[in-house]
Amino acid sequence: MMSWTRRYSMITGVALILLANLIALLGVMFNRSGLADSTLQLSQRELQIPYRRTQNNDNNGISLGLQWRLLGSVNQYQQYRGNDPGWLDKAKLASLGFNVSMPIDTERGRTAYQKQLSKPVFLVMEFDGPAYQQSIELAKQEDADDSKKKAEDDKKKNQPTALSQELNLNSRLFIVDASSDREMLRAKYPDTHHYSIVRGQIQPKVNYNKEKQPLMTGYIKDVSAQSINVPFEFRDVFEPTLRKSQKYGYAGNDKLPSIEATVAFGRRLEPWIVAASTK
Repeated sequence: MMSWTRRYSMITGVALILLANLIALLGVMFNRSGLADSTLQLSQRELQIPYRRTQNNDNNGISLGLQWRLLGSVNQYQQYRGNDPGWLDKAKLASLGFNVSMPIDTERGRTAYQKQLSKPVFLVMEFDGPAYQQSIELAKQEDADDSKKKAEDDKKKNQPTALSQELNLNSRLFIVDASSDREMLRAKYPDTHHYSIVRGQIQPKVNYNKEKQPLMTGYIKDVSAQSINVPFEFRDVFEPTLRKSQKYGYAGNDKLPSIEATVAFGRRLEPWIVAASTK
């Protein structure tokens, strides 16, 4: 009896694994069927290999991180460097269904916002568009503001300028809008070669400006298209980047090979690489 129970459990476990794999495979097939919802031509600036020295086994796959930003930030981990909520302000949060009626200048109100749960939304990713051009102008202004300080500090003279980093290193992929209505967003952003729509999560957040005054903002808690696996046929394109990433880490982005990859977003808004090459 005990032997049959163990055998039944093993068979059930294997069947569940096979069923899960089948469901995942069908999901991938459905996502890639028909015309892609959007197609972006990205580079190593937007597709970053995580810094992992242990990833040296030829049998390991390569997973790329999709590097997005908000205007005024350098990367997704520093969403509001300038303490400016930008488009993700109180009015936008209200349109997404959040309760924004509580005051933010009281401890009770701030605590209430912290306790609000995030909401699933559709996010708009803009590639090499107006947000990136605005970011270049902000970098020029930052360099102008820092020019006197750098002139007085010999240690900073040889550091890359904000503009040079913006033009050569930083990601050109910005999240610029959100809604619970996917069709409305696509109608608003019809250019499928510069605007992709992905799923994500937004949560209210009380931020503070330079004067330490509270600001009502939203925080992008999650983006579903965060990771992209490299197909086997394109592995040779990304291998040199992987090796140099392991050697130099994130600080060596300027030493990484130049890559151009076509990334498609399918019916389920999930990305995959359809072409890749070195420049």
